[in-house]
Formats: sequence, C-alpha cells, structure tokens
Amino acid sequence: MGDTRNQKARSQRAFKSEQQKLRHSPYEKAACGQGVDVQRVASRPENGNGQQSYAMTFTKATYLKYTGYKGERVVQEFDFASRIVMVGSGSSKHELRKLGQILNLVNTELSSPAITAEHLMYCKSFLYIGDKKQVLGCLVAEPIEFAFEVAPSRSKPNTSAVFCSPEKVPALCGISRIWVHPCHRGKGIATRLLNSACKHFIYGHSLDPSSIAFSQPTGDGKNLAIHYTQTSKFLIYPDDAVKISHVL
Repeated sequence: MGDTRNQKARSQRAFKSEQQKLRHSPYEKAACGQGVDVQRVASRPENGNGQQSYAMTFTKATYLKYTGYKGERVVQEFDFASRIVMVGSGSSKHELRKLGQILNLVNTELSSPAITAEHLMYCKSFLYIGDKKQVLGCLVAEPIEFAFEVAPSRSKPNTSAVFCSPEKVPALCGISRIWVHPCHRGKGIATRLLNSACKHFIYGHSLDPSSIAFSQPTGDGKNLAIHYTQTSKFLIYPDDAVKISHVL
C-alpha cells in the first residue's frame, strides 16, 4: 500500500511539474495555420492571488510531439504507424508529464478548467498519435455513477443547449474531454478515440456506445455525441456524478 501511494505521489508531482514547464515551452509549427501565441492573462479567481500567469493560445499550426515511451500501452494501431496510447495511473512519470503538456493546451482551446493531477489518477486518457509522431487527438474518460438522458424535443438544434430528463440513469464512463487537432478533424479520429474508450475503460469489459455519457457538450460535441451513439437521446452527466473512489 505504501509503495502504491508513493508511486501515485511521484506521478502527481511529475504531472504538476510539466504543467508549469509548459507555460514556457516552444511548440512545433506546421503549415496549416499561423503558429502559437503565448499571452499573459489574469489568473483565475479561484487561485486567490491576483497574479498574472501565462496561457497558451492554440492555433492550427500548433503541434505537440510524441516520440513514444518504453512500456507505453498501445491499445490500437493503424496504417502508417498511427496509434492510440492509453495513459493512466499505472503509466510512467514521463508519460504523465507529456499528458500534462497535452491537457494544458487542450483545456485552453476548449476553455475548460484544468484537471488536477490527483483527479487524473482516476481517469483514463487516450492519445491519438499520427505518423509524424504528433498528437492529433486526446480523450479523457472518468468514472461516473449516473447520467441524464437528453430530451431532444426540448433541446435546440445546432447549438450546445440541451435539456435532460430529470430521472437519473446508471452510467459508468463519462467523457470529460475530447479534442482533435483542427487540421485533422473530419477524419474519424474522434470516433476511433471513443471506440478505444468503450473497449478499454473497464478492464475486460466493452461498453456499448449508447451507454457512455458526455460532459456538457459544445455544439460540435453535441453533434459528435449524436453521431457516435446513433441517438439524439444521448447521455450527459453533471460534475457531482463523478466517482473517484477507485480506478476501473
């Protein structure tokens, strides 16, 4: 038990360290955009210190390199050396550091709050690595206890606004984050990431696509959820549905 706690503590320190380093790290630029812009922004109110911090503004030219790590868990491989790697509580500190880089950038583009290192230990993250050893997609799945079914008759089309049934339904897997690089959207990467989450989130058990739940989606996320689950009555979950007492 002591060794497990020490390993988790080391992993969490590594993750936090990489999030700090990211604010001053260069990014590879590509031909499909204008580059990455580092700007000074006010700290979030919850920090309570009023200080300034650096944030990364994502553009189409920003790529994160992913050269691979010894012992990484490849859950699916595709043509031209593309693959999906799963990162979780048992991953090395180097993988967790890289995940910290990726999520810092993804959260900025999605305007999502940061995920703490402690919470991430209960999640499973899936990274889509392209043939040029670049991160093209990222999905974070977290354990949940319940969700709500969307009521499509009340939800507005082509917007992120959704209305739900008031009745809870059992659910185990919540999609906290899903992101695909702007230059590679519409190529099936999001579907492949979701397939991997369904197959590998619970060890030895595959989930039906209609049984996974999504956090409050954007307009694009709503369309993806409908497309993937093949129903307009897909599941969404609130923050208080998250269960972090154990790793599935």
